Amino acid sequence: MPLLQCLSRPGADWKDVYLFLEFTIEKILNLKKQRFGVTIFLFYYILRFCALYLIFQPLRIITSGYIPMSTPQEITIDLLSYPLVYVPEGAFIMGTLPTGLRKTDHEEPQRTVTLNAYYIGKFPVTNAQYAQFVEATGYYPPRFHADSRFNAPDCPVVGVSWYDAREFLRYLNELGGDAYRLPTEAEWEKAARGIDGREYPWGNEWDPAKTNSSESRLKRTTPVGSYPEGVSPYGCYDMGGNVYEWCIDWFHPETYQYAPAQNPLGPAEGRRRVIRGGSWVPRGQFAARCANRAAYEPIEMVHNVGIRIVQPAHRSTSG
Repeated sequence: MPLLQCLSRPGADWKDVYLFLEFTIEKILNLKKQRFGVTIFLFYYILRFCALYLIFQPLRIITSGYIPMSTPQEITIDLLSYPLVYVPEGAFIMGTLPTGLRKTDHEEPQRTVTLNAYYIGKFPVTNAQYAQFVEATGYYPPRFHADSRFNAPDCPVVGVSWYDAREFLRYLNELGGDAYRLPTEAEWEKAARGIDGREYPWGNEWDPAKTNSSESRLKRTTPVGSYPEGVSPYGCYDMGGNVYEWCIDWFHPETYQYAPAQNPLGPAEGRRRVIRGGSWVPRGQFAARCANRAAYEPIEMVHNVGIRIVQPAHRSTSG
């Protein structure tokens, strides 16, 4: 097969590289030259092939579309000055290994889940960002907007129901035409723990200095991004404390036993919606774990539950 055809053929991979090298070596050896001459020719052809492959292979990848060469690692919702970070397509470890404790039964079994690529908020939505929606639409303010423990502009908005979050995102979509939404439970967990199955966003060891939980004894929310050492592998802050965050999914204690391994969406119906992330209220050693699951009825407006935004990536790494 000619060199350029080998390089540009759809589906070409390192098997083609091997076959071409094998073919080239065979041709050189058939020249029946002296040993030194064979070595020189072999070295020349291998270097030439590798150089051409390095040039043409990235072009083939770009034109075939299965790796988006220019995928931005961070985007911004300009209206809110709200950054979202990129989480690539692929598998991760979701859930908890059996512990023998009833309180972790609904996190089992631990399994491998594969997700499409998406963007997720670098921080929870703040009071200042949510206030833009309230001011623009006349929507009623969060339940705790007058409480000094929770209403600082750079603290995460709380006291919003799941339905309030939905209306907030509907407003953003109508303005920008994008598919902003709440994360699925699986998307939230992957963004928090990465692909190595870690216990907390920062690693496997509990450290109360890396998050705002009951161990902090602050008894209030803190400004988003206040704990940079607690950042997740993908660059998300406040995923192991400060506030829980609403997810799309209905909650069911046995979801993991029957949910699909590809882009799970949770049960079709239920009574409570999933919340994730721990908060300033419970013990962080348990609640701040990436696999921890909790839930509230969607009408609840709680002082430790907020919002994080997701936007699907328009092109996945598989094209």
